[in-house]
Amino acid sequence: MPREASSFYSEARSGGTNWLPLYDDSRILMIRYTHNDWLGEKPGNVRIARVGARGVPSTPLTSDSLAARIERAHFFLVDGTRRYLEVTEGLVDRAEVNTIPKLYYTSDGGVPSQVSSSGHFSLEDDEALIVTTHPSKAPYQGFQLGNLWFESLEYGERLTSYTSAQARKSSDGLFHFVVSAADPGVPNWLDTSGHRRGMLLLRWQGIAKLPEDHQPAARKVKLSEVRTHLPADEPKVVPEARREQLARRQQEVLARFPW
Repeated sequence: MPREASSFYSEARSGGTNWLPLYDDSRILMIRYTHNDWLGEKPGNVRIARVGARGVPSTPLTSDSLAARIERAHFFLVDGTRRYLEVTEGLVDRAEVNTIPKLYYTSDGGVPSQVSSSGHFSLEDDEALIVTTHPSKAPYQGFQLGNLWFESLEYGERLTSYTSAQARKSSDGLFHFVVSAADPGVPNWLDTSGHRRGMLLLRWQGIAKLPEDHQPAARKVKLSEVRTHLPADEPKVVPEARREQLARRQQEVLARFPW
């Protein structure tokens, strides 16, 4: 959005209604649901109705109006592609590979109560990246993998993301995620799904601030040495248990997207 999203929220709150002003340069309304509990939390319904248009027939399409729609679609495709490339290229240029950059607070065009960190990975088949994060009081806390276009990796049939409700907390009170191509047999495995390179995205929503000492950490290790960098009592996930975990995930996705 061309205007800072937080101004929409502050105006809505001060006015006491859920009002979003349309500026002259407004083009897009974006609605995002972030569910920490994929089975328990339900999305809302969104409908758009034009005031004063009820019972009034739509204006017939003309050559000019159809051409304008095609031009808008063209702009959205080209502009959207360019923006995503700029974002990913900027992240790759700014952040050292296989690290988690310092947390930042959304200030322009995002959720006002969001804390994020975005990095990128580059791993060989015999390597893994261990990412450690602290639990929080945020209603939503998530970690996901993406490709270099910042598209989410396949999340319905593969374990490429976790929320705090889906992840297992270790005996030291922390979340330890392992990013790798092969299954290391540990609880919070993120499957790179054939991508040697990709994006790392961590987000907390609904929280004003995280403690200074809650900065996530990342360490690249040999896949065969993963367990030596985790708590000694970290459970082993056998293939049957992994299939059950993936089956639960498939159920969660079907609950969200029943079609």
